[in-house]
This record gives sequence, structure tokens and C-alpha cells, in this order.
Amino acid sequence: MNEQHEQPNTPNPTGAGATPPQNQPPTPASVPPAAATVLSGAVTEESSRLGDELESIRRTLKARELRVMELEDENFRIKKATAPAPAPAASAAKKKGIRWTFFHEEE
Repeated sequence: MNEQHEQPNTPNPTGAGATPPQNQPPTPASVPPAAATVLSGAVTEESSRLGDELESIRRTLKARELRVMELEDENFRIKKATAPAPAPAASAAKKKGIRWTFFHEEE
């Protein structure tokens, strides 16, 4: 049960038996092109076009949301203006539950 597990024998990617250098920055040849663009901070034509397209979409959505809110406000205002009048209040006799009869005299 107390056996030691051996690591599989895999070849070293930096060469046969060579150890990679410690604490050294990557060489320019090993930096991918996309990373080089990000590191340099240069804006490519495609990223500029995509940014403009995204901003256009945002403006369109904002204008659409604003129009929807305006229509909802107008709808509420129209419904409020054309709302039916409240039902007339019940008389005092009906509120108290008094039953009118033939012999009851009005005061």
C-alpha cells in the first residue's frame, strides 16, 4: 500500500534534459500576435469598426427604450383621463342597513 507513484516519463519541451530558465521574460518571438497587439495598445481597423458598430447598437436600443417609456406614459395618461366616474356613494340609510317600509316616515 505504501508504494511510491512514479511520474510518467515525458520529454522536456525545452530540450533534452535542459531546465527552463527561471524568472526571465518571454522572448519577442514567443509572444503571440494577438498578445502583441494588446500589449502595444494599438487599435486595429477591425476593432475600431466593431466598437463603432457596438456604439450604434447601444444608441438604437436606448432610443427604442425611451420611445417605449414615452408610449407607456401617454397610454397611462389617456387611460386616466377617460376613466369612468366613480359610482355614487350609497345613501346613509343603505350604509346603516335600515330597511325602508311603507309605514316609515321620511324626516
